[in-house]
Amino acid sequence: MARARIAVVGAAGAVGQELIDRLSSLPMAAEVVGFEQAEQDGDDDRIEVLTDPALLGAYDVVVFAIDATAARRLAPHVAPEAHLLDLSTAHVGEAGWHRLATGSAPGAPSRRMVLPTAAADLVVQVLAALGRARRVLRASVTVLEPASGLGRPGLDALRDQTVGLLSFRTPDPAPFERRAAFDLLAAGDPAALRAEVLALGILPAGALSVQRVRVPVFIGLAAGIQVTLGDAEAANLPVPTDVRPVDSVVPALDELAGLDHIHLGRPALDPDNPDAVTLWAACDNLARTAARAAAVVRAVVELIAAPALH
Repeated sequence: MARARIAVVGAAGAVGQELIDRLSSLPMAAEVVGFEQAEQDGDDDRIEVLTDPALLGAYDVVVFAIDATAARRLAPHVAPEAHLLDLSTAHVGEAGWHRLATGSAPGAPSRRMVLPTAAADLVVQVLAALGRARRVLRASVTVLEPASGLGRPGLDALRDQTVGLLSFRTPDPAPFERRAAFDLLAAGDPAALRAEVLALGILPAGALSVQRVRVPVFIGLAAGIQVTLGDAEAANLPVPTDVRPVDSVVPALDELAGLDHIHLGRPALDPDNPDAVTLWAACDNLARTAARAAAVVRAVVELIAAPALH
């Protein structure tokens, strides 16, 4: 059986660490190596410093769990015949890059792949669930994004800012545009998320509005979704296998820690408009992104191993 060589770049980061843990435990014929662009604290012997980007050319599968700037810089060093999965937004919409589907079954792998962001995945999965019972005519979405949306720097900054404020010190706002602890911030360009959701084909243009808010939470992505539905009943909404209804209006983030799936709150119906439904959905953004990326890597490894089985 062919043995696949897998490199995770950004393996010490918020998503990368979760991903390398999952890949290391997969029962498959593969060698998994984690890379970081600089020396890291700790003694994880699975993670090496990427001293030369050309080293990536020796791997069959490369996953970028890094920011968009680094992803653009390192992508040319991956062998053309290798499978490259980018978890950033660096190559969204670029020629030669395949946008994978949302959910836990992202589709057949290709040489250059972009995984939809955690926010787009959450929104699309919920809208797809609603659309199984009634046509979604319009949706208004408010996404609450955690500090871990900016990776390890976001997590470290929120911790340091919280400690600093409680110690009566003025904290450094970076990497946020201003202090995030005990405050609400804009969380990036809403148009980018809107375009990503629309590109996945769940709603027509003009039928979706999006707001993004950074909240002082370390891990856990949530979205309030207001929809206007077409024909059929609004109650008893069926859901995909990775979206699970819970008996509360707003899912609790602490109940989602380490879980791969999405929790969907109890829908609230508008007594004055039977076609209007409001729901809250949430997920562990790190665990879910890592699980979706691991599913892609597993599919690639099976594809690499397949010729040796015959």
